[in-house]
Amino acid sequence: MLNNIVDYLTDGYWQQQGGARRTFNVQPDGTLTANITALTQEGQQLATWALEAWANVTGINFQLVSHTDAQITFDDNEPGAFAFHSVSDDGYIVSAHVNVSTEGLYRYGTGIDSYSFQTYLHEIGHALGLGHPGPYNGDFPDFLTETVSFYESWQTTVMSYIDQSKNIFTPGSYAHVVTPMIADIMAIHTLYGKPSDVNAGNTTYGYNSNTGSYLDEFFRSWTGEGNPFVNINLVDIRQPAFFHIDNDGDIDMVTLNRSRDTFYLYENIGTSTVPLFSYTESIYWGNFATRGTAGD
Repeated sequence: MLNNIVDYLTDGYWQQQGGARRTFNVQPDGTLTANITALTQEGQQLATWALEAWANVTGINFQLVSHTDAQITFDDNEPGAFAFHSVSDDGYIVSAHVNVSTEGLYRYGTGIDSYSFQTYLHEIGHALGLGHPGPYNGDFPDFLTETVSFYESWQTTVMSYIDQSKNIFTPGSYAHVVTPMIADIMAIHTLYGKPSDVNAGNTTYGYNSNTGSYLDEFFRSWTGEGNPFVNINLVDIRQPAFFHIDNDGDIDMVTLNRSRDTFYLYENIGTSTVPLFSYTESIYWGNFATRGTAGD
């Protein structure tokens, strides 16, 4: 059950490590300070997105600061990815340190749908007091002996090491996580309380999203919003030429196919400033064309 995962995220993991539950002394609508100045520009963007993701589900405001006594400090000068805390005697986190190496960013990319972004989500989860959903750390767990629920994977918690395809009981397609997942949200609400005004009102997700958060950037990428070539199979085209053909005041496109014996015509169904090309027709040339041009 999910409750087993939630309980392990908030308490079981720390108990297995010889410690106890820990949280910052803050409530929804409260503020935590974070210093990301030691990161590269790409790392700062990933950290900012990830902090925003956790703000979306906690209601906590993360204030970026440059001083050295921030409550969460980020770095990238050590190998790997990890987080650790300084905890007071009464169980409150005094400060947390998050490290995500630049080597990891080079290896896994820096996009909003990258494993690097998921790593920042994971490590900030630790910084806020979440453990792993099973008795493991550092090494890939044995699914049958080191998990507490058959539901554990990235489908349910970003704090897991197990991707969706490796859960043999509730499998899913491999995909990187771009938000805290359901067990993470339940666990973080257990630690900090449930916010009352996150994403209030009418919110559009997906195409033309209006979340006002980093998710809008993700949805633009995911849905192809603003990408003029999103409707085109780029694998089978080469050498595009742009010209005006349908008297609507914008520029259309013609290409050769990869075998160079057919011309493809793509009409611009967008506008002159925000083009969107859509397949209209193909013209079989029959011979090998070395170069395609277009004329109005």
